[in-house]
Amino acid sequence: MVSLAQVLALGLSRSAIDHRVARGRLVRVGRRCLCLPGSTDSWHRSLMIGTLDASAVVTDLSAGALHQLDTFRPGPLEFLVPPRAR
Repeated sequence: MVSLAQVLALGLSRSAIDHRVARGRLVRVGRRCLCLPGSTDSWHRSLMIGTLDASAVVTDLSAGALHQLDTFRPGPLEFLVPPRAR
């Protein structure tokens, strides 16, 4: 899982990224997030997409579950999203 900004920083152009997406070598998940084809959808993956795609921070019950605190279990995704990313 990588953000579009990370891939661009590695030197790939937008057209090179689009080419890889069209060929099925990369999959777009979210507005600004990419992953490899066949990656398993999971609660943790959804949290990663939220943090990379919207520059969000995992909060509240999701943060407790992520850090494996007692009595916290994976459930609804909770983020703090900066206004510019909404």
